[in-house]
Amino acid sequence: MDFIYITVLLPEEKYITQTGNESAMYAANDAKKGEDKQIKEYLDKNILKENDMINVFSVLDMKESFQRYVSKYYMIGSFLVVILDFIGIMNFFNTTATSAISRKKELALLEVMGMTKEQISKMLVAEGSYIWEAHLCLQYC
Repeated sequence: MDFIYITVLLPEEKYITQTGNESAMYAANDAKKGEDKQIKEYLDKNILKENDMINVFSVLDMKESFQRYVSKYYMIGSFLVVILDFIGIMNFFNTTATSAISRKKELALLEVMGMTKEQISKMLVAEGSYIWEAHLCLQYC
């Protein structure tokens, strides 16, 4: 038969009045700074090995649980940042390509007026660089 264990934390007086059981056990250790790991190891070695019905919750366990919780959110947040960065970079290339395609007549006119293909290419690269710098400035400033 399987048992379900539920941990319920109650004030001692309330537990005794509700259950009539005066043998409720509770122990709290107030450790000095840096000694909490030693106390946890001692409890694990000496007390928990003898009786597996005892539950021990320590600040170290809570810190570890919180760190796992936070690391999950960092992982999810990092994943979203990578996706948004990818979308932004693709948008930049799309905007640059669309700009060059839609400005074909303007670029042809500049070529007729005497600009070489190399000068037009440099102009388009400079425009892309300005857009990229403006993007970085808006993002990090």
